[in-house]
Amino acid sequence: MTLSSRQSVVRLPVAAVLALLLMAARPATAATDPLDLKDGDRVVFVGGTLIEREGQLGFIEAALTARFADRNITFRNLGQSGDTVLADARNLNAGWANFGPPEQGFNRLKKLIGEIKPTVVIANYGMTESFEGPAKLAEFTGGYNRLLEMVATESGSKPRLIILSPNYHEDLGKPNPDPTKHNDSLKLFRDATKELAAKHSARFVDLYSLTEKIATKDSPQNITDNGIHPSPEGYRRLAAELLKELGIPPKAALSGEKFEKLRTLIVDKNWQYFHYWRPQNDTYILGVRKKEQGRNAVEMPMFLPLVEQREKEIAAARN
Repeated sequence: MTLSSRQSVVRLPVAAVLALLLMAARPATAATDPLDLKDGDRVVFVGGTLIEREGQLGFIEAALTARFADRNITFRNLGQSGDTVLADARNLNAGWANFGPPEQGFNRLKKLIGEIKPTVVIANYGMTESFEGPAKLAEFTGGYNRLLEMVATESGSKPRLIILSPNYHEDLGKPNPDPTKHNDSLKLFRDATKELAAKHSARFVDLYSLTEKIATKDSPQNITDNGIHPSPEGYRRLAAELLKELGIPPKAALSGEKFEKLRTLIVDKNWQYFHYWRPQNDTYILGVRKKEQGRNAVEMPMFLPLVEQREKEIAAARN
């Protein structure tokens, strides 16, 4: 290189070069930025018992709805009690696949994700698997990767992912079992979900540490019914702390007449949607005994207009 050509090179200040490098390395929306739900977002909750009971109580959804009250956001809860990343529970209790292999339950979840096409997915798995200890970790990780890849594919465009670790097992004292050993297992699954979140560029929430803090330091009463599943008051406290963890603390207390009206409407909306995707006695309606009551399957889509009506009422209440 000649002296003249070296002199023609544009020289940027060191600070500017560093800033450009940071911008290039940083995603457009970092996993640590405050959560910003946009007008028109479709949020899906998926997971096991913690997620299903959230749909029945509605505290987290109501907190998010109230926090973004100026935006039209659709929420759908696909939680299934006792579920795993392999969708095992979706084939039990006269489930969709009529006691068939987990693959059938997984495909049903896949179909629903394809229908909704979520832009935001909040996932919570690991509690059920944690009871089998470290031996289950490899299967858990592989199954979770597969599930998250399915969600990205069926959504049509890559949704923003929020992965919640399994929660803390609260010590309720004797005669309840000592949760120490189980909590050791839960921490392993917490760490595994953190690694998965990093792999999928997802936001990670350490729900284990968050619920441990609430249960052992910040609450004058137990926050679970049985050590594992949050009580209604536990969900209220969890909702407030979760929003703070997401960088969007609630604008108002998650209580009072207005909030309870909103939450009640959300619970009813979730109940109507539940009947659409999980009808009672679905072995008779959709499965091996559908020759007996299969004609009633035509009633399932009739719940969707009821869901839409509740959403109009929710929109009025949130404003």
